[in-house]
Amino acid sequence: IITAEQARRSMEPPRLKYLEIRPEHARLEPGKKVAFTVRGLDQHGQEFPPGAVDWSATGGTIDSEGIYTAGDDEGEFTVTGRSGDVSSTVRVAVAAHTGTETTPGPQPDQTRGHGSLRWSGEVPPQKWMHFYSKVLAKFVNTGGLSIRVNVDISPDGGITPQHLEEMKTALREMGLDTKVESD
Repeated sequence: IITAEQARRSMEPPRLKYLEIRPEHARLEPGKKVAFTVRGLDQHGQEFPPGAVDWSATGGTIDSEGIYTAGDDEGEFTVTGRSGDVSSTVRVAVAAHTGTETTPGPQPDQTRGHGSLRWSGEVPPQKWMHFYSKVLAKFVNTGGLSIRVNVDISPDGGITPQHLEEMKTALREMGLDTKVESD
């Protein structure tokens, strides 16, 4: 006996669904270089060969191997990797070195935390509960946790009116906004 998820996986062949670019954020000086790598994931969140990746960038140039060279301008820029119709974008900050030497000061107090933290990325649907339990749950009772969710659903057969109503009903039952866009 197998689970419904296992049955679906055995019937639905894996295909590239997500690209994960590393590093997720880079900071460098004008004219300097940084190497980006990409990892592919299938619709089940499992590693999948990304195939040929076409790179593009703002604020500098990027070669076919993922080596980004910052231009002369300072600011926030992007690097995008694309394989077929799947793409991912990360941020690159370009800032000139201040030219002043700093001496190491006292180490930060390890018991005092940072003021805040932020993360942005795509979580495969099969890993959402795991993401909640491993990442978010520990912050639920600390206060200050804010979660924004963007949901895009485009099944092969389209969205039926019943699906739309079921989603609105579920949102209403949770006390959430029931405005759902569909085309």
